[in-house]
Amino acid sequence: MNVFFITVESLSSKYFRPHNSNITPNISKLMDNSFFFPETITSTTFTKPSIASIFTSTYPASHGLPNKSMSLSNYSCRTIAEILSENGVCTAGFSGYRGLCGHSLYDRGFDYFRSSNPFEKLLYKKLLPIKGNLNLLNISNKISQEFHDKIHPLGTDGKNINKFLFRYLANELNPAKKNFVWLYYFDMHLTERLNRFNKEHKSKNDSELRYLSLLKYQDRLIGNLVSFLKKKLLFDNSFIVIVGDHGEGLGEREGFVGHGVIMPHRHSSRMN
Repeated sequence: MNVFFITVESLSSKYFRPHNSNITPNISKLMDNSFFFPETITSTTFTKPSIASIFTSTYPASHGLPNKSMSLSNYSCRTIAEILSENGVCTAGFSGYRGLCGHSLYDRGFDYFRSSNPFEKLLYKKLLPIKGNLNLLNISNKISQEFHDKIHPLGTDGKNINKFLFRYLANELNPAKKNFVWLYYFDMHLTERLNRFNKEHKSKNDSELRYLSLLKYQDRLIGNLVSFLKKKLLFDNSFIVIVGDHGEGLGEREGFVGHGVIMPHRHSSRMN
C-alpha cells in the first residue's frame, strides 16, 4: 500500500467543482472516486509554518514556526514521516521549494529526501556564506540577492519534481512494502510565475486568469504522475491526497493579490 501526499503551493479548492473540470480535468477525474473537503482553513498564510503544521498536526504556537532560523527545530513535535518511518513505512520526500529543505529540517523522518537544489549541502556550507561576505564588503543588497538567487533559485519546476519522483519509483521504491511519498509543487506561487502559461489570455493584469493558467499546468503535472503510477501498476494500490498549503488572494478584497504575513484574510487563509 502506498500513500502519495501531494502538497500544492497556494492551491484553492474553490476551483474544484464539476463545472470547472475543463480547468483541472485530471484532478476532477480523481475526485469522481474521492472524498472532497471544500471547507478547509490553513493554520497560517505562508508556506513554512503551514507545512510544519501539516507535518506535525500542530498549530504554530506548538511547532514554533515562524522562528529565528525558520526551521522545523522543535523535536517535541513529531512529524508524520518520523512516526511512519519508525513503524516500518518507507518514506520519501520531494520538495520544489528551497525553503523546505534538509537545512531547515523539513527532511525529518524521510528515508529518502530530494530538495529543489541537488547541491543544497554545498550551497549552505560553501557558497551562501559568500553572500554574507558580499554584504560585509558593502556590496549592494541587490547584487548580493541576485548572487543568492542565481546559485539557489527559489523553486524548481514541477517537471523536475516529477522527474526525480519517477526515477525514485522506478529504481528505489519497494512495492512489497508500505510507502509514504510526499511531494511539494511550487509552480502555483503566483508572485514567481506572473506571466507564465497565460499566453492565451489577452489581459495581462487579471490575477485570476494568471492563477487559472498555473492551475491548468499543475493539473497536467498531477495527470502525468497518475499516468506513471498506472504504467508502473502502482495506482490501484495507492491513496492519493492533494492539499494546498494555504490559499491565495486574487484581488477579492481591497485588491490584495498573494499571501503571506501581510494582510491575512479569508482568501489566503481559507483554501476554498
